[in-house]
Amino acid sequence: MIVVDWKGVPAPEMARLYATESARWTRDLSWDTASSWPAVELARTTWGLPGLVCLDLSGQIRGWTFYLTAEGRCDVGGLVAETREATAALVDELVARAGSPRKVGGLMYAAAPDVLAILASRGIARVEYSYRFRVLDSRRTPLRTPAERVLLRPRRGVRAWTADDIDVTAGLLHATYGATSAPIGTDPTPEGWQTYVTNLANHNGCGILSPAISRVLTIDGAVAAVALVSAIGPQTAHLVQLAVAPAHQGAGIGRALLTAAVNTARAAGHTGMSLLVARDNAPALRLYQQAGFVERGVFAALGEGRRLASDRTEQTA
Repeated sequence: MIVVDWKGVPAPEMARLYATESARWTRDLSWDTASSWPAVELARTTWGLPGLVCLDLSGQIRGWTFYLTAEGRCDVGGLVAETREATAALVDELVARAGSPRKVGGLMYAAAPDVLAILASRGIARVEYSYRFRVLDSRRTPLRTPAERVLLRPRRGVRAWTADDIDVTAGLLHATYGATSAPIGTDPTPEGWQTYVTNLANHNGCGILSPAISRVLTIDGAVAAVALVSAIGPQTAHLVQLAVAPAHQGAGIGRALLTAAVNTARAAGHTGMSLLVARDNAPALRLYQQAGFVERGVFAALGEGRRLASDRTEQTA
């Protein structure tokens, strides 16, 4: 296997690779990424987004990856391979370009053959995330849980999220997560959370935020919990964040708000809902399993301490 820079790959060949990967995301994850790849190609051909392709002895592309370099880190945007050998060759070249396994970061869909084992063997720190999916059948009775009554207690209200909630949502997330975790590429500061929520509301990152499906719980008029939901496909909703203010954690609010988000997504015509949860987060895994979410794939957050900001469900349930 030979790994070379991807800048010399003809655009039609890259278009074929993008189309194949887009089809995989749709098939395996019910996630429509078709609109993302033209942006990647534009970055590759204009300002020189770094990337690599892995060639076999006949010159055929057997794998590819792209990444960003910033502040001494090499953040991987994706890694695709057909064989274990191609996976290993790409990972080794990324480590070489980063200068150290400790400098490799990013979030990637871990579908390449043996990629998790290869990352571990190269000393690249990672947190594995289970991509979970729940079918939303409109013919079924809406999901109900005993905890749902907590939303109906006096002085409480549930409503749709709006752009006016950006500031209070950022404050809630900072209060919930503090300095323990933050979105990849974002500082765990009030300003960092403000940027994160603003980007969620205004840009297509983890899907397109759906304010009408996202839910806010207020207690005595103050926001106490949020469930932010995006659309990652024509019929797939994605739970981006589920957070409860520290003062109200442990009272079943997270579980109840999850129920409300599932039922609202179903009523809006979505046929499935997905989410990401750390594979080592046993309480959250139990919560989502009980709610009917099953694993359909694995993502890896690379780098030391790279836990996703949504990984605190055990405190919100």
